[in-house]
Amino acid sequence: MAPNPHSIALTGAPAIAPILLRVSPSRTREAAARQAMQRYWRILQADMPLLTQDQAGLICDVCRNWPTAQNEPYLWAQIADSLLANSLSKTWDVHSGFVTFIQGLSISSSVALVDAAERFWQIPNASLENLDLLPSAGFCIH
Repeated sequence: MAPNPHSIALTGAPAIAPILLRVSPSRTREAAARQAMQRYWRILQADMPLLTQDQAGLICDVCRNWPTAQNEPYLWAQIADSLLANSLSKTWDVHSGFVTFIQGLSISSSVALVDAAERFWQIPNASLENLDLLPSAGFCIH
């Protein structure tokens, strides 16, 4: 029997245990996972900082080849290193205090930024020359 492409395999990951605790005779694993994902999306939306297009572009540039899983708390360091080592400060018009701003963000805001950067690169025709796509990836641009 072919696996259902819409089914959710809830085994193995440490984040799964809290979801499985919500399973009951009246709530399936899928319903519990759906509720957890809805909460996750609300957190991402609520904690997404307001950025300029260049700031969001820099984050996408930095995250493009960076292993982001579990590294969200170090986004600020990756940005700082990239601005110094890769001369990205010449590419992106960002204020010198931007690294400090990112460093001061909550973990949920850092996750929101990394998640949006990952979504940006999944958009067809996404490129650093096509920054009009940033809001569709979840960035709040002013």
